[in-house]
Amino acid sequence: MRTNRGKTSNRRGKQHGTNIAKFVAPALILLLLGWGVYELFIKEPTGPGPQPQEFHAPVSPANGKITATIYFDNSSSMKGYADASNNTYIDILSDLRGFYQNTGAIIGSELIDGDELIDRIRLHKINYTNESLLYRDIGNIATKVQEEFADTVKGALSINFYVTDGIMSGSDAKIREDSEYNKIHAQDLQNQISKALEGKDSVAISVYQFGSPFVGEYWAYDNEHHTLPSNCKRNFYVIAIGGRSVLANFKQKVDSISSDQIDSYSKFIPSAQWHAIDDQIVNTNLRVGPNGAVNFNGEAYCYKPKVINNQDRCILFNLDTDVFRNQYIENMDTLAYKSIVEIDGRQMKDIVLSWDEKAHALTFQIPTSKLAKKNKIRLTIPKLKPLWIERSSVPDDKYMFSRPDERTFLFDKFMQGIQNGINGASSPIIYQREIILKQE
Repeated sequence: MRTNRGKTSNRRGKQHGTNIAKFVAPALILLLLGWGVYELFIKEPTGPGPQPQEFHAPVSPANGKITATIYFDNSSSMKGYADASNNTYIDILSDLRGFYQNTGAIIGSELIDGDELIDRIRLHKINYTNESLLYRDIGNIATKVQEEFADTVKGALSINFYVTDGIMSGSDAKIREDSEYNKIHAQDLQNQISKALEGKDSVAISVYQFGSPFVGEYWAYDNEHHTLPSNCKRNFYVIAIGGRSVLANFKQKVDSISSDQIDSYSKFIPSAQWHAIDDQIVNTNLRVGPNGAVNFNGEAYCYKPKVINNQDRCILFNLDTDVFRNQYIENMDTLAYKSIVEIDGRQMKDIVLSWDEKAHALTFQIPTSKLAKKNKIRLTIPKLKPLWIERSSVPDDKYMFSRPDERTFLFDKFMQGIQNGINGASSPIIYQREIILKQE
């Protein structure tokens, strides 16, 4: 009897196990599917969010690995700089030649030594042409840099300086047909610059503005010649073109000169500058504090709301201006004023940024009374058009005598052409950061 009972018990046990197995497998499948749906569609992401985009660290010319070349714009509108006495034009070229060892120079298609370029200018031995090919020359330089970047075997690094007055112009033949050609076709001239730089995604550009005495004839937009007053001041530009890291290094050199950290005798101190070095700066260096009061838990910045002296506690945000070290901001107060703070997609016009000169940071505060249990805070900083570009963009009048130092025909179109042509430089913002704030 016991034996029979044991066999019966075993049979029942096996049947019971089989029945459980029939339910366990589908349950596991449903559980896994549910977990997958939760992870993909329901669960909010954890961790610090998007990783900070790296800045382009400056590359120094170690062991002479950076090749520097000065491209000289020898269009006829440049001649008056060399003819002036005591002009800073030659001084700037001399300083430019000294930044890197063995700096070469190109006039037209002729390659010469940087020293010889200075000598030829001093001795008035430059052949000037009647047509500006600004878009072609800058495009050729950018193509050269792009090809160097792609040639990882050679690993070549170069920095190229195009020295020009920045005047875009059609050919003499076209202007003879219609003296208003340059005005009518301003957008076409801008598009030529953009097209020449289009697709050069590894190329960066810096524009440095200088002023220098100018003597002789100035060729206006309609090809008429006007004699400017003796030693009248006119602007010219050093346009640096190279890889992003190389240009970051050169900007560092120029900034150091301006702050008297290198050679106080150098005159390479631009009156204005503009840079397309870094791509759009996102998700970087926004501090939320004070420390100990707000803690990051991998998903959000957590805080405890409380009232101090019958006032809402405020959460302080700091954005170190070192974020913009490869940009050039003329006015940090204006930059702060133009910036936008949003909470859950709604712009908070009563929350504004301010420039803290002592902390060298942009700051803003949000009272906890404006916050719910969980909020998305987004800071957006727009790209500002430098004021000097607008001032330099007044079309030529017939005599150019009122403000010749700020007259460069259609210079704003020229700059827009550069900005739109360089990949990433045409974005309307230079910084955007989004974080989650959460009450504990």
